[in-house]
Amino acid sequence: MYSALISKGCTLDQWLTNSLIMHSISESPHPEGPYTPDDIAIGQRENFWDSLTLHNPTIARDPVDGTWLLYYIGNNPNNETKSVDCGGGDPVPVRADQLPVETLSQRIGLATSKSPSGPWLRRDTPVLDPGQANSWDDLFVTNPSIHVFSNGSVLMLYKGRSEENQDSMSTGVAFADHWSQEKYERKSDTPLNLPSNCEDGGFFWDNVGKMFRMVLHCGCYYQYMHSDDGLSWESETEQVYWCDVSFVDGERASLLRRERPQWLFGKDGTMPTHLITAVEGDEKIHEGLTFTMITRLD
Repeated sequence: MYSALISKGCTLDQWLTNSLIMHSISESPHPEGPYTPDDIAIGQRENFWDSLTLHNPTIARDPVDGTWLLYYIGNNPNNETKSVDCGGGDPVPVRADQLPVETLSQRIGLATSKSPSGPWLRRDTPVLDPGQANSWDDLFVTNPSIHVFSNGSVLMLYKGRSEENQDSMSTGVAFADHWSQEKYERKSDTPLNLPSNCEDGGFFWDNVGKMFRMVLHCGCYYQYMHSDDGLSWESETEQVYWCDVSFVDGERASLLRRERPQWLFGKDGTMPTHLITAVEGDEKIHEGLTFTMITRLD
């Protein structure tokens, strides 16, 4: 499993400066784990576009040669900003009058490996940059969700913001004829028509129904949508509350946040068997810290 690790005693509030991508393993035969941290798959490096923070990992595999594909977001505001030591100093303040430079420098990258344990080969440049001036995503791009087709081509959903409307996060589509393509091609001249309060759609191809299916998080609700081509999405259902959960030990809880849905497939690869989300509870659940939750689908 790959997840974001917030380093140096910090919390999710410092994800723009302190996030690393952690690889964890489990000896359990069940996907629910438990998992034990094994190594840092992708960490900081100097003088690159992703030298500061590494966040929101999404893992896939080339169906032909088995190469592991690790998509992520990174930033490098100025080669001078450093990670925050939350045990030895105050967090970097976020100015209320404008977005911080850590946010503006976000881009989408790809690392590859022949083994899930690495070593990982990172690109020197992002696979997706912001759009041209006056486009809906000309400020920054972030949070990829991807599908790899049988021929190695990639469909990507991603978020972006514009210089003109910095307060609004939108979602668009990019495509690559093969995952190894240096730069992925933007396919959305305008953002997708999604509910304004929803984001970070996790999607997959339903080989039985012959359509793409997607779940977006909308605060403590989720929105289901579907698409024939991955470019136009629609839904006939209402948003559903999903922050009341039951754990395998019988405990019940009301989460404060449930975000970043991703899907885990069984060995046959036909339909997902588990839903993975990033969640935050109150102090009774993991001392109020964020964690990764794996939910078995019935």
